[in-house]
Amino acid sequence: MNKSLDGMKGSNKENFLDLAPKQAKKPSNSGKMPKLPKFKLPNLSKKLIALVLAAVLVLAGAWFFVLRTDGELTNQQVIDKVQSLVGDLPSETPTIATIEDAELSARQDGFYEGSSKGDKVLVYPQSKRAIIYSPDDNKIIKDGSVSVTE
Repeated sequence: MNKSLDGMKGSNKENFLDLAPKQAKKPSNSGKMPKLPKFKLPNLSKKLIALVLAAVLVLAGAWFFVLRTDGELTNQQVIDKVQSLVGDLPSETPTIATIEDAELSARQDGFYEGSSKGDKVLVYPQSKRAIIYSPDDNKIIKDGSVSVTE
C-alpha cells in the first residue's frame, strides 16, 4: 500500500488517506464481561410467569402425592375391587393381610400356590372363606374355604 501511495503526488495522496477507513479504537476488555442491554418485562408478563410457576408447583405436588399413595391400596379399596370381581362376598368385614414371602407361604399351605409378594389375602372368619387377590393384575388368584381357629 505504501508503494502505491508513494507514486501519488500532492493532494491526491492526502485525499486517498482521508477516504481510507479509519480503525475504531477497541475498548480493552481487561477481563471484564461486556455489559448486556437490560431487558424489562412488562408487569403483566411477570404476573403470568408467576402464575404459571405456581401452577407447575401445585401440579408437581399433586403428582408426587398420587405417586406416594398410589402404591398401597386401602382396605376398603381392596374390598371394593374384590367385590367387583367376585360379586357374592359375605357382608362381614374381612381381615386383610399382605403376602410378603409367597414361596414360604406356599410351602406351609397349598392354598397360597400361585400367589406373589404383595398379593392381598381376605379372610372372612364367620363365613369361613378366604380370597387371594392380586392388585398388580387385578384378578382373583384363589377363592376357597378356610378353617378358622380362635
